[in-house]
Amino acid sequence: MKKKYILLLPFLLLLAGCGIFSSEPYIQTYYFDIGSPNVKIESQKYVIDDVQFATPSMYLQRMVFRVADNTILFDEFNRWSMAPDSLLEAYFLMAIENNEQSSTPKIKHYTLNGEILQITADIPNKTVSVNLRINLMDNNKIVWTRTFKQKKPVQNVTGKSYAFAVKTSVDNIIRELNIFIDKTVK
Repeated sequence: MKKKYILLLPFLLLLAGCGIFSSEPYIQTYYFDIGSPNVKIESQKYVIDDVQFATPSMYLQRMVFRVADNTILFDEFNRWSMAPDSLLEAYFLMAIENNEQSSTPKIKHYTLNGEILQITADIPNKTVSVNLRINLMDNNKIVWTRTFKQKKPVQNVTGKSYAFAVKTSVDNIIRELNIFIDKTVK
C-alpha cells in the first residue's frame, strides 16, 4: 500500500510545481511598440543609407521603471515588442524618406549609428526619459556625435503612456537630427 503512495508523491509534487494549487492570479503580459513615425528624415542634399542602434543588455525587451532614486524595476508584464535597439532601428528606417535623387553622385550618403543611453519611466516624477547618442557617419568616419535628451511628463505611468511618450520623444529627436544634418551638409 505504501508503494502506491510513494509512486503518487512525485506526481503530486509535479502538479504543485506547475501551479495547479497556486492561489496567485494570472497576470497577462502586454507588449508595446512605438508605431510609425510622424516625422521624416528628408532632404534634397543627403541620403541616410543605414541606421544601427546598440542598447545596454539590461533592457532586453523589458520596460524599465524608476521607482525611487537609484532604484529601478524591470517590468516582466509590460514589455517592448522587440529589443529597444531593434525598435529604434525600424522606427528610424521608416522615417527615412530617400528621394529619387539618391543615385545622383553629388548627393551625400550617411549612416546613423546610435546608442541608447536611457529609456526609462520615472514613476514618482511621472516622466519618461529617452536619451540617445547618435553618430553621423560618412564612409565609416564620424562626422559628428550628439546626445539627444527628451523628458516627457505623463499623467499616469503605464505601459501605454510609456510607449506613447517614447514615440513622441523619438519624433522630437528626429526633428532635431534633421536640423543637425542640414547644418552639416552645405
